Amino acid sequence: MKKLISLLLLAAAAATVWGGSKPVGVWQGYAWPRIGELVRATVLNPQWSADKPVEKLFTGKDFDSCSAILYLHGWKEPFRFREWKKDQIAAAEKFVENGGLIVIVADGAINPGGKTGPFAKLLGANSWSTFTGKAEIRDDGWKQCGQIPQVFEYMLSGQAKFAALKDQTTARMLIGNQSGALVAENKLGRGRVLFINIRLSESLTPYVQPYNRHANAALEQYMPFARKIHAELMTASPALSKEKRERWDCKPLGPAPQKIEWKKPKEKPLVSARKYEELAGDPIQLIVDGQPRGIIITSRVGEKGAADQLNVLLRKISGASLPFAAGRAVGKSGDKWKWRGKIWDFKLEFAETAKIEIKVQGNTITIGTPPGNASLGVQTFMREALLAGRYAVLPSAHDPQRIFRAARGMESA
Repeated sequence: MKKLISLLLLAAAAATVWGGSKPVGVWQGYAWPRIGELVRATVLNPQWSADKPVEKLFTGKDFDSCSAILYLHGWKEPFRFREWKKDQIAAAEKFVENGGLIVIVADGAINPGGKTGPFAKLLGANSWSTFTGKAEIRDDGWKQCGQIPQVFEYMLSGQAKFAALKDQTTARMLIGNQSGALVAENKLGRGRVLFINIRLSESLTPYVQPYNRHANAALEQYMPFARKIHAELMTASPALSKEKRERWDCKPLGPAPQKIEWKKPKEKPLVSARKYEELAGDPIQLIVDGQPRGIIITSRVGEKGAADQLNVLLRKISGASLPFAAGRAVGKSGDKWKWRGKIWDFKLEFAETAKIEIKVQGNTITIGTPPGNASLGVQTFMREALLAGRYAVLPSAHDPQRIFRAARGMESA
């Protein structure tokens, strides 16, 4: 007797909450949590409406216990419906034919390729395609979703490889183009299947947006879709929560803000804060008419690879590069250097220092770097000395525009 009373009380409680109707079954597909979080915070908990559908976890069984099925499929996952077994597909078809509603909401799932196979009847299309080009809203009931131009650029972008329905048989395209349907409605018997594959949880925008814990999104772009999905679920007359709910919309509270005219700020030229010492002396000519005037000496690991980077730039400027020499093989010849029977105007070498610095003493250029930073030292030399015009790389006289001037005695940290 006690058990019977308990069951009756539970049934009465359920009737109080659900009003005798059936809840919306939420079927969790692949990578569903992100889109599930967003849908639960909006579609199933609409602050713009007093109608809050009651939901239950649905696992592909017992279709008759639900007024509608909301299937959630996440982003960057191919549309394969791995959770749907053959008997569940047959049960889903029967559910729809008897007047049920299945709403498939995907967060920009990608094209699985090939035919829709066992889902052809439910989806009303024979194959999948990759959506390309610009989306078109072909049903007036969805026009509200396209009022903001960024929706087409980000949420309905043809660059995202979204899966679309192709070769429709009984499905009607709501949003899409000749490449396929991103949103489609398929009437089957007395019921419907609504297919929606749009990037909902990240409706990106070029404008700064306030933080929202449910969506990396501009809510103005997302909310029309949430309203539409909610309205579609309500056509199935689901069980509704009996809690008292206040309706509100995404509009600022309080008085209307004063309009402020935006004025373009005065542009300020960018000026480097780095200071250079006054340079003096004759330019050091690294390469003249395609002939190198100096040599590079490397000893530590990594220095040759760093010097190679310098030679890449020198070849682009002048068509020539500086040769590598072993330090012990280089001798002094007056105020110049002797190597392999030739006289060289200067040598470039590396030194181990506490910070990156470039020094010129006499006819020796020294790139000082901490251990393991030879490449950064060479890049500093190229940027602040060579490309800034502080050394001379002189190509042929027929190409005077590519001459880089510089001066001897430069010291840069």
